[in-house]
Amino acid sequence: MEYLESKEDYCTASPESVFGVDISSSCKLHDERYGSGVLSRKESDKELKFNIQYHFNFSWVGILVSWFYYIGVRLFGSGHYQPKKNSSVV
Repeated sequence: MEYLESKEDYCTASPESVFGVDISSSCKLHDERYGSGVLSRKESDKELKFNIQYHFNFSWVGILVSWFYYIGVRLFGSGHYQPKKNSSVV
């Protein structure tokens, strides 16, 4: 029986590698931002777009890919974002 390592799907419903460029670390960070609420949803989405562009060395292809992902998270990501809860010490 072959051992299969489980792999996280950080780029939910989207490829984690585009044109041979692995962008999963950008998606992972974006997931962490959404889960922690450290940044606003819009700031988290802008950071994802920038990080994808960085992986592509800011080429026109990377800019195009980053906009595809950015539009996707703006349209479909709201249900996954968890705003930071204010903690008050009493």
